[in-house]
Amino acid sequence: MLVYWLIFATFALGAFSYAAKVARLGAAPVSGGAATIRNKGSFALALAAFALLLVIGLRFRVGGDWGNYLGTLESVAHVSLSYAVENAAQEPGYIFINWFTARLGLGMWFVNLLSALPFLYGLMRLARQQPNPWLALLVATPFLIVVVAMGYTRQAAALGCVMAGLSSIIDRRPILHFIGWVLLGTLFHRTALVFVPIMLISSTRNKLVSYSLIVLSLVLAYYTVLGTGVDRYTRGYVREELTAAGANIRVLMDVVPAIIVLLFQRRFFWSVEERAVWRTYAILCLVAGLALPFIQSTAIIDRLAIYLIPIQIFTYARIGYAFGLIQRGWLMWTAAVVLYSSAVLFVWLNYAINAFAWVPYQNYLTQPDQL
Repeated sequence: MLVYWLIFATFALGAFSYAAKVARLGAAPVSGGAATIRNKGSFALALAAFALLLVIGLRFRVGGDWGNYLGTLESVAHVSLSYAVENAAQEPGYIFINWFTARLGLGMWFVNLLSALPFLYGLMRLARQQPNPWLALLVATPFLIVVVAMGYTRQAAALGCVMAGLSSIIDRRPILHFIGWVLLGTLFHRTALVFVPIMLISSTRNKLVSYSLIVLSLVLAYYTVLGTGVDRYTRGYVREELTAAGANIRVLMDVVPAIIVLLFQRRFFWSVEERAVWRTYAILCLVAGLALPFIQSTAIIDRLAIYLIPIQIFTYARIGYAFGLIQRGWLMWTAAVVLYSSAVLFVWLNYAINAFAWVPYQNYLTQPDQL
């Protein structure tokens, strides 16, 4: 548990320091591509990303699905790649990483290390686009980093690709960049495919095209999440009607920042591209919240809602700047976000039903005999 709090404390220190520097210099807050350029050469951020790579990638027996992932690695150790891909329930990208790892004679740590790369790349790109990247990383810590990245390996990698795609839209790259990133994400978790038509909706003004894309999104959602036989988790989510522990709370955590963003759009959206991305995200969060009471298996919407967590990073990392609290009010609003995020981390570590799978934190570096 100490490791999680050390990560949190490091980002909190960085958030306060960065906000204080901006306030002292009187620098205008920037976001998107301008913020990326400002933060691109930050050695401290690069060092933080590397430390996260070691913490996430070299974790040992951390996460509720550790046994299942270990079983996947063992199942492909002595078969051909084509056989492994054709007969595995997981996506081909993740299967290839396991197969490649087995061929090198390495262990689970190498699988997790490679899988952590797309997650961290997407997270850091998104964080660097915020007016306070350290605050963005702090907001991401309680659930996105600790729970998702250290527990849902495949979906974390897919989410990283989605975040990289969203960042490319905000950086005014061609839409094909976003599509390419999401398609790469589907190699780890096919649910990422749902976001291709959804984000295309926000970039078109033709109603017929928009309606067609909505239908396509629903079809993709069915075949990637609800369709029987497409993945092992389908049987659990649909046929057994599993209820994801804390799903209501996690969806609500997305709904609150979504409402804030929609109520104060002019303050939060500093470019046309940001409006296209985050307004769409905010609406999706509201849809998820409204749909939750009507779906028998909350695990389904809970897994899709994981992709909506970036709305929290976007909102809370810039809420102070959005309301002009840059010079005199920076300490107050930064402290408020830190206190809120610390409360989320504390409650999850101490009261979540499945937190025992994450505590205590262990690392291969302290278990050299397991390498």
